[in-house]
Amino acid sequence: MENKNVVITGPASGVGKVLITTLVKKGYKLILLTPWKNDVGKLVSGVKGEHHVDVVEADLSNLASVRDAVADLKHRYDRIDLLVNNSEALVEEKQFSVNNIERMFANNYLGHFLLTTELLGLLQAAGNARVIHVSSEAHRFARFEVNRLVNPSPYIHFIVYANSKLANILFSIEFSARYARFGITSNAFHPGEISSGFGGVSKSLVKWYVNQGNPIFKNVERGAQTAIFLATSPEMEGKTGGYYEDLQLVTPSLAARNKEFALQLWDLSDRLVKEFRT
Repeated sequence: MENKNVVITGPASGVGKVLITTLVKKGYKLILLTPWKNDVGKLVSGVKGEHHVDVVEADLSNLASVRDAVADLKHRYDRIDLLVNNSEALVEEKQFSVNNIERMFANNYLGHFLLTTELLGLLQAAGNARVIHVSSEAHRFARFEVNRLVNPSPYIHFIVYANSKLANILFSIEFSARYARFGITSNAFHPGEISSGFGGVSKSLVKWYVNQGNPIFKNVERGAQTAIFLATSPEMEGKTGGYYEDLQLVTPSLAARNKEFALQLWDLSDRLVKEFRT
């Protein structure tokens, strides 16, 4: 039995479902962050009798909700061994979060930035914690302009989604650079989108992918294998700052490796979440 504390955002669909099924068999203690407690009810009821599973209400697009979830976690746990930033959404029409931030950037990236940096103390307490960020090959189509992340114009939903996935990798690499010395590893990966149910994959997005000649879809069980590998494999002990696909370390886009972009993003993120620090 591993007896490790694991926090997973967006556990009700896609990679989250497969991770839960796998990790409970290994004896991990699961803490599931979701705004839809009822959606994980059946999943939790199937494992709760034998394993430790908590559900914490948290809307990753709402910074106050993330702050409250962090306070709850700090009150109840003395360490976090694994954090999986899995929650993501795809929004075809331009929408804003309650904090007046474009909703995909808020949910897919900024909420995870606040969550991860606020849980730093609990991650350090684990001694060898792992942080995993769900990104996407879509990041290769991003158009990074730091001043347009909060309110993108024009709004092209796939580009905005791609920007949020680029942000995940930039954050993962920069977080690794800053905190590897504390024994925390940080890696991002591409799981594949088809049948994962993320945000309700739109027909227009699927059509766009196909027209671009990018056969990057795979079933969720196959896609989740990389998440399981990053989360549990002894081979990943101490390895950090990478981007993975199909269990392999791959090279992300030039933009994802741009240190200046990473620093610009971190600075913007710090300013946006400042009043929500605990």
